[in-house]
Amino acid sequence: MPFEGNIDVAKVRFLDWDEMTDDQKLARGMLQLFRWNSLENNFFQNNLGLLSADTLEQSLIFANIRKSECHLRDFMPVNADPAFGAFLDSLPDECAER
Repeated sequence: MPFEGNIDVAKVRFLDWDEMTDDQKLARGMLQLFRWNSLENNFFQNNLGLLSADTLEQSLIFANIRKSECHLRDFMPVNADPAFGAFLDSLPDECAER
């Protein structure tokens, strides 16, 4: 396991993508998947009325940040629930402009 006991993995979000090793890119991708899963969870909690307005606002900010990370687009959910997929499609897409 490349991450077991590897404290350097904690710094991957601060490294330039083009300068990362393959293991660091994998770690950054796994972090990105975790973040997308958290946002999807918040999306469903909001639909159930369980999310405060402040948490929803913060989640929207994070969702826009995640979607704007073009180099990590491969880690974006591809088989998301249709409602969450529609939500993602409604966000601005800076990567499409490139």
